[in-house]
Amino acid sequence: MSKKDMNGLSKSIEELIFSDEKIEKILLNEDFFSWLNIGTTDITISNFLDFLKNNRNNTLPPRSGHIGNWEAILQGKAGMMDFNNLIVKENYGYPLIYCFNQTEDRNLEMGDIVYLPGSLIDNGKRVELDLYTLDIMERKLIKRNRENCYFTPFTFTKVGNEFISLIELHFRRLKEKVDFTLKLEPQIIMDNLVEYRKILKLLLTESLKKKNPESILQHIFSHKITLDGEMSRTKILYESGYFFLGEDKYNMEDLIETSIIPFLAANNPMKFLQLQKGLPPQVPLISNMMIGIFTAVFELNLVNIKGKDLNIHYHWGARDMAGYPPFKNGYFSSKSHRKSYKRILEILVTYDKNIKPIYFVIIPAVVFSLCPSNMYQTDSAIMKILFNRIKNLSLTEDIILEVERWYFEYQNEMSDYFKNKFKVKSGILQSKQYLKDELDIYEIYELEEFRELSFRQACVAVGMLHKLIQAKEVNSEISML
Repeated sequence: MSKKDMNGLSKSIEELIFSDEKIEKILLNEDFFSWLNIGTTDITISNFLDFLKNNRNNTLPPRSGHIGNWEAILQGKAGMMDFNNLIVKENYGYPLIYCFNQTEDRNLEMGDIVYLPGSLIDNGKRVELDLYTLDIMERKLIKRNRENCYFTPFTFTKVGNEFISLIELHFRRLKEKVDFTLKLEPQIIMDNLVEYRKILKLLLTESLKKKNPESILQHIFSHKITLDGEMSRTKILYESGYFFLGEDKYNMEDLIETSIIPFLAANNPMKFLQLQKGLPPQVPLISNMMIGIFTAVFELNLVNIKGKDLNIHYHWGARDMAGYPPFKNGYFSSKSHRKSYKRILEILVTYDKNIKPIYFVIIPAVVFSLCPSNMYQTDSAIMKILFNRIKNLSLTEDIILEVERWYFEYQNEMSDYFKNKFKVKSGILQSKQYLKDELDIYEIYELEEFRELSFRQACVAVGMLHKLIQAKEVNSEISML
């Protein structure tokens, strides 16, 4: 992306994102890593979405959804995951598909039970795929049971008599249905391998200068993956000139090269199968935090602030990443998370002049869960009432009380499909009883009254709906005992 100055931003957003104190710290090199959750601000949804539209050539934030069943999202039949629908269809962001998830088990208790990469979803019906991973000893694909979960990039299924990776199957199905920007996260790494190797070498070299190298290594690598698809947390240890992953030992170059294998498998599964006989039985997996840093470094978005270049990384985050403050703040708000980012970026910015301090601007995608669809027209009418009631309220306590009053007044008019969004572990799979069959594709309404809300007001409303609907769900279960 091209470099721009602050004049490219709308004034209201500039003032809220870049406080004088924040700018001063950036200019003094005190902030190698900064962040802001837009959900804590009074930026109106309308102003921010208009800002994105007016700056699309420079600013198109990724929406890092998982590999899996996006068809239901595009059809407006994905429940809570409908929040992706407007982001990608209105070009407020582009799908940057995260691939390092795990297939779901048969009973939907483990693995990625939201995007369900081990299944296909058709109008609320889940069809389990036959799953194949490598046998570590014989190095051939064998069929696996559905009681366990498997690392998605190392997992294959069959179409006819041909093996196809789950990544390729889902990505191909998604590409057939869209005409907007679409990327696999591992593709960004594979397109920038020279820089990837350089950055990892710098971090590993600096870690060895510490009395405790593992204090840095723990932020770089998070899991180990066996070639049969088993995924587990791990620690990379350093001793006597070698890095150890379990019983396997690596010099620095081999560790870096081996860490590329999961990205290769996701981006080029056939090459992964061709090379697999020469691969070690287990490989390290880069941490999710490092993937976020790589994405921000490689998808560069430079802004000049008073003569200093800063990499502004706008990112649509879902429930875990951005949350819906103050009820759920997202993992960026945790002290340990911020400390990890800062430690890594301090090394990179200090020793690599091409890497600029990164300012993460996290946008809560979940605000779009408030947007109803034309599946149930009544939802639109009652949501308009809610938005009009809270749009002029400034105190969080007042918003909470008004959402509660509104909910108890209109809960019986709200569709079960809409309520189901805010239940525990709600994902793409929807009960047939919630879906209507009249249309193949439903429209998600971006109501004007919704656009008048601030992100803070919308996040409070989302949090209260979670609280109220989940409380009713618990009470219903207790009454049945």
